[in-house]
Amino acid sequence: MRLLQAVERGLLQGGLCATTVTTLEYLLTRATGVSKARALITDLLDLFEVARVDDAILRRALTRQGRDFEDSVLAEAARQWGAEAIVTRDHAGFTSSKITLYSPAELVSLLPHGPGAP
Repeated sequence: MRLLQAVERGLLQGGLCATTVTTLEYLLTRATGVSKARALITDLLDLFEVARVDDAILRRALTRQGRDFEDSVLAEAARQWGAEAIVTRDHAGFTSSKITLYSPAELVSLLPHGPGAP
């Protein structure tokens, strides 16, 4: 929640991979129903930029050293988008990534903690 608030307040620029958006929609629909899920996805799209996934990104992901294709797609989309870091609970899935990795807790610990901080 603190990371979402940081993006909302402009303390962080947030990006989501296009494939992450489709996965979130699926999970949210199962948990909340179609209407609520679509409203939540709309809110996320208003808050975050979306890193594209196209033929070139998929092909580059196929050549990455990682074993998990989905993580390779995310890493390649992040690289192409110009991300400075990836926030993940699965550092092992991004071992071949040259982009800095943070767990959600690690990135939260780097946020300002003063008045008005998320």
